[in-house]
Amino acid sequence: MAYLFFFSLFLLFCSWIIPGKSSIKSYKIPEEKNEIKNLLISIIQWAEANIKMGKKRKIRPLVTISNSKNTKYCGTYNSSNKTIVVYIKNNPDVLTLIDTCIHEYIHHLQLRGINDNSRYNKLTKSKGYWENDYEIEARELATKYKYQCLKALKMV
Repeated sequence: MAYLFFFSLFLLFCSWIIPGKSSIKSYKIPEEKNEIKNLLISIIQWAEANIKMGKKRKIRPLVTISNSKNTKYCGTYNSSNKTIVVYIKNNPDVLTLIDTCIHEYIHHLQLRGINDNSRYNKLTKSKGYWENDYEIEARELATKYKYQCLKALKMV
């Protein structure tokens, strides 16, 4: 009987301390383009301050918003012009948006020159997108940092 009581208390404590994903997912992306842009800038600034890989980048990425739904991607990174494009309609909530921005920012840190870009393309050709070492690292780091960013932006 005591076991059941303590187990119930433990579950109650966990539900109180650990934020539920449903409450996080409920954060909607703002509708105003300026508010979206400000949110994207805040996410990238957080990433610049908190995610370090190798030498510091001197060039900041340009971040643009696309309203197109004609792509399967949530975001892309173009290493030739250092641009992150966020496909806002493919990001259903703020947590996905943060994950996308961090993922693409990781590509900004990874793809520093033509040699990195060539290696990325070779890996995609030989292993496929999902098994590409750059993509695996970007997904892992985005997963690692997205809740920290969400908390820092005071959205939890």
